[in-house]
Amino acid sequence: MSKSLEKVVTEAINILSRREYTRWELGRKLLARDHPADLVEKTLDEMEKAGYVDDREYARRFQETRDEWGYR
Repeated sequence: MSKSLEKVVTEAINILSRREYTRWELGRKLLARDHPADLVEKTLDEMEKAGYVDDREYARRFQETRDEWGYR
C-alpha cells in the first residue's frame, strides 16, 4: 500500500471512529479534505470489503431508530 493511500485509509478510519457513515458521505468527507478521487475510491472499496462501510446496514439501523416512520 502506498503511503498516500495509507494516509487516506487512516483518515477514513478516524472519521468512522466518530460515527457510522454511508459510502457517499465518507467519500464526500475525504474529497473535501483534498484527497485525490482515485485514492478515495480505492479507500471506499477497502472500507466496504473490511465491513467498515455498509450502506444496507446503515439504512436498516437508521430506520429502526425512527419509530414514527413505520414499516416503510
